[in-house]
Order: sequence, then C-alpha cells, then structure tokens
Amino acid sequence: MNEQKNGVRERQKRHRARTRLIALGATTVAVVALAAGCGGNDENGGTTGTATSPATNAARGGTVEVAMNNIRFQPEKVTVRRGTRIVWVNDDSVAHDVHKVSGPGADFASGPAGGMQPGDKYEIRVTQPGTIKYVCELHKPYMAGEITVK
Repeated sequence: MNEQKNGVRERQKRHRARTRLIALGATTVAVVALAAGCGGNDENGGTTGTATSPATNAARGGTVEVAMNNIRFQPEKVTVRRGTRIVWVNDDSVAHDVHKVSGPGADFASGPAGGMQPGDKYEIRVTQPGTIKYVCELHKPYMAGEITVK
C-alpha cells in the first residue's frame, strides 16, 4: 500500500513540475514577444514612437543624421530649417542608396543603386523650403523618407 501511495505522490510531483515548466515557458515566450514589439529610442537604434512623428532640428544650419538600418530610414520623416545638413549613415549590414524622388532644390543621389556600403555616409544641405521625398532604389517602397524644410 505504501508503494502505491509513493507511486501516486511521485507522479503528482512530476505532474506539478511539468506544469510549472510549461507555465514558465509560456511566460518566457510572452515576455520575449512583448519585448520584441518595443522599440528603443533614437539614440539606441530604435525607431521613433510612430512612423508619422517627425524628428525636428530647430537650429538653423545644424545637422540631422538619418540611419539606414533594417531596410528603413530612421527616422523616416524629419522637419528642419533651411541650411540644415542631412547626413545618411548606412548602419545596416547590406548596401543601400539615397535618391531624391520629388521636392524643391537640386536633384540628389548617393550614387548608383546600392552604392552605399555598410558604414558609408552621404550628405546634402537643404536650402529651399518644401517637402523632399527620397527612397533607397534597392528597397523601395519599404525604404522611403521625407524631409520637410521650413
């Protein structure tokens, strides 16, 4: 009789341990999924809160850096004053490019499609008010950006 009770207790222990392990695994998956959905801030490589909230550079003649990472421009939209320098930096592990699609001022392109290798930079200075739209020719329509010049 004691052997039966011991056998039952042993099965109950294993069942509780298995249940705890499953619960722990489910909790871990949920935490990882939630963390993956959260971005960082601009300083640590995450995106801004929404794709439509533009970064702003208030200083005339300042510099705004746009990272090329994860097949996205980060930030995708910026609002700047005339005379601001825009610097694109390829922080990705693949080649990119920057080509103006529309807007005021001279046309610009960083070179041939895919010409910016990881670590490369390209810059322009914006001088005319209006909205400039640009893309990475290799990764459009996913990789598109906008500069609003005030």
